[in-house]
Amino acid sequence: MKYLVLLLTIISSVSHASESAWRQQDHSQARLIMDKSALVPGGSLRLGVWIKLEDHWHTYWENPGDSASSAVFAFKTPDGYKSSPIQFPLPQRIPVGPLMSFGYEGEVLLSSTIQIPSSESAHLGERRSLALDAEWLVCKEECIPAFELFEFELPIAETASATEHMSLFTEYDSTIASQTHTAELEHQEKTMRLEISGLPTEVQILDSLPFPGSGVNHQMPMITQNGAGSWIITHQSSDVSNTEQLPQFLLISKLADTDQTNGIVLQTKLKSGPAIGQMLLFAFLGGLILNLMPCVFPILTLKLFSFAKAASQDRGALIRSQLIYLAGILSCFWIMSLGIMALKAAGSVVGWGFQLQSPAFVSVLIILFFFLGLNFAGYFEIAGRWTGAGQGLTEKKGWLGSYFTGVLAVVVASPCTAPFMGVALGYALGQHWLVNLSVFTALGLGLGAPYIIAALLPKVSLLLPRPGLWMVRLKEFMAFPLWGTCLWLLTVLGQQLSMMAIIGVLFSLMILVFAMWLYRSLTSPVSWVLSSVASIGGLAVLVYTLQSTPNPEDALAVDDLWTPYQAETLESQLDEGSAVFINFTAAWCITCQVNEKTTFQTEKIKSYVNQHEIKMLKADWTNRDPHIAEFLARYDRAGVPLYLFYPSGSRTAQVLPEVLSPKIFIDSISL
Repeated sequence: MKYLVLLLTIISSVSHASESAWRQQDHSQARLIMDKSALVPGGSLRLGVWIKLEDHWHTYWENPGDSASSAVFAFKTPDGYKSSPIQFPLPQRIPVGPLMSFGYEGEVLLSSTIQIPSSESAHLGERRSLALDAEWLVCKEECIPAFELFEFELPIAETASATEHMSLFTEYDSTIASQTHTAELEHQEKTMRLEISGLPTEVQILDSLPFPGSGVNHQMPMITQNGAGSWIITHQSSDVSNTEQLPQFLLISKLADTDQTNGIVLQTKLKSGPAIGQMLLFAFLGGLILNLMPCVFPILTLKLFSFAKAASQDRGALIRSQLIYLAGILSCFWIMSLGIMALKAAGSVVGWGFQLQSPAFVSVLIILFFFLGLNFAGYFEIAGRWTGAGQGLTEKKGWLGSYFTGVLAVVVASPCTAPFMGVALGYALGQHWLVNLSVFTALGLGLGAPYIIAALLPKVSLLLPRPGLWMVRLKEFMAFPLWGTCLWLLTVLGQQLSMMAIIGVLFSLMILVFAMWLYRSLTSPVSWVLSSVASIGGLAVLVYTLQSTPNPEDALAVDDLWTPYQAETLESQLDEGSAVFINFTAAWCITCQVNEKTTFQTEKIKSYVNQHEIKMLKADWTNRDPHIAEFLARYDRAGVPLYLFYPSGSRTAQVLPEVLSPKIFIDSISL
């Protein structure tokens, strides 16, 4: 009988050598399991601590996030045995109030591998004692540390059979990141930007989690697909300057049309960058194309008018005129660049077209364009006559006119964003002031280049008609586009303030025109006094109008297609798995308004959106909004438009082109 008991004891010890009993802890329980039943010389042994957690409690990944600590394994093994670091499966984000944690709920297997030295072949049949001292933290609203010492013995054998837990190890192995990839890393203002290329086209990136010591904020990063197999991930930096080594990240990904998630360890290298050269080229091309944008149309015609006049004189005067025009463009861009840098240094979040977010600036533009229209229509002359042989401007006045035409070209161009501009300006605003100034200079050179080139080529002037009555008629005709611009700016002002602001500016204009009439019509000495009083009254009305605050109920109507953008609305819709489109726009952005009319307001797009149940959000940047500006900065954009599409069930945004059509919109989102 005693031999039977001894035999059962031996069998029991062998059958349970591959596992321990469950050990109960506060709000969790754990046991030790292994994948083999013996120690094989020159081989390996997988050990795992299998942790089960009570509902609503969690434990932590290698990087626990904003608080707490990860698990720690301490092995006690014979000489020559080596253990690997803990192998953590893919974690999940666990928000706890304002903090973000990375970890596990329900259950998890934390494993490690022990390498057995080949010298153990001389000890076949012997047994070895090993121990694992494990420590982990379980948290809910409070955190409780758990400690457990697992001791076990295993025989040394030439071969070892798999234990019943091998399938569990295999299951968790599929959730351990086994692939590696390299991304280019670029530090920008308050952000860390990762540029990834060369991934298989079917891979979709869902999340990016920093490994310990990365120096980034633990909140969800911005993830943008930038083409087939190419991605841009922007993390908010917490303290980039203190990172002593290049950070690593864990990419959570999946294959298209599957729900199985995978992990990719993302190593980084500093971006060597085509940066400055490529961005200067983009800025130049953007400035060149800006000449064709609708907001520059009145200035284009004005330049054609002055070019034809100058071409009828000597070629040297023509070249000087265009160089002075370019000087006006560059000086205005330089002032804009330095102003943006100064505002950013003071803590403001600004971008391209920021001046049009000021109702005062918009009102000044309305008055300026209105009186320019009166000048073009022949109601009064600003500085001499524009036409007629021997009746032109003096040389000095002509230069001054060319210079301020260049300044005006930049002012009226600011509502437009041409292709290439958004990327170049977004890059510039995150760089040193000298780089910023260089990019703005390249943009100005692009805007002025066509006229410099035309002036340097004698054959161009031969293609232009000679000065004559057509110039007078063209000048008068161009008053109407300028007044049309006034009407558009009035709608912008209405959205910034209210309908009463439109009435106030119109009343101010009426008084200023009355002041001009007094000055022109009355010949007595009091005419100047009456005109001055009326002018002061008109300006006073304007100042009073600008004191009004925005009244949402009185603002101009918004299309029913859109829901106003709020960060909470976007998060809610993404959590629901909805397809979401975000339109970053502004009333003063002509490119945005053209896309609105030609694409978003068409029945084809409205029907497509309803059919595919796309949630349409409009982020209106007509007035200053630092939250929208920060969102734009995450995508390296300095202004609007920016169009983002989140496919159903994805938190990864696709960036659409800046100039849209119904076909481009539908093809780009690829539903």
